[in-house]
Amino acid sequence: MITLIDDLLDRITMYRLVLYVLIGLIAIAVVLSFFTLLPFSPLSLLVSTVFLVIICWAANWILGSIFELTFKLTRS
Repeated sequence: MITLIDDLLDRITMYRLVLYVLIGLIAIAVVLSFFTLLPFSPLSLLVSTVFLVIICWAANWILGSIFELTFKLTRS
């Protein structure tokens, strides 16, 4: 059992795992808000998420430009 879990975790990077968990949490929050179990509307949650993703991407791009970093897209 441990080797199965270890093999699964060896195929995914920690950053991608955190990304998947955050996407899952957003999906759960949207579903719960749809059934009025949360005090927010699903639309406001999605708009806030999109806004924060854009702000984080822009900050990453600006700071990368300031420190003259090169961006390399890789697929794992």
